Amino acid sequence: MFREAATTCLLFGTLVSSVGFGMIVLHVIQRRNHLDTESLSDIDRRFFEQQYSRRMKTSALAVTLGALIGPFGYIRALENSPVFATCYVMVPLLLSLWLILLAFSDAVASRIHSSRVNRHQRKLRESLQESLMEIENVNNDISMGQSTTMHPATTIDVRRTTSGARPQIEER
Repeated sequence: MFREAATTCLLFGTLVSSVGFGMIVLHVIQRRNHLDTESLSDIDRRFFEQQYSRRMKTSALAVTLGALIGPFGYIRALENSPVFATCYVMVPLLLSLWLILLAFSDAVASRIHSSRVNRHQRKLRESLQESLMEIENVNNDISMGQSTTMHPATTIDVRRTTSGARPQIEER
């Protein structure tokens, strides 16, 4: 029975470490893609650098946790010393808690950043919609044959002549 538990611990530790290594590879690939993107603002670039740092720490912690879980069933001192066994079990438990906290902090930071980006995009969209409405109003006024003021110093006289000439722009 002890050998079955040792094999299970080894397999589970290997799985956790493999997932950690896989996450490291994915984070490196994602970072290279972000570094190649020239259109990122300084704020976005700083966020992605901090995100990379947080995620690499989380992934390295997962590898470490797997390395501690793997040999658990093969360490004979765990059978002989309850104090050592308690301490050895506490370390992976505390590392697991720390891993959860790191993942949670990354999720919160990503949520804050995405909210900031969405708010900025919403302001841009509203500004563009206001500009579009202004242009539509000017076009409606032109099609109705009214004089429209676009800028305090510029007036467009949209009364058409019988020859179909273009509207005259007058500076005041």
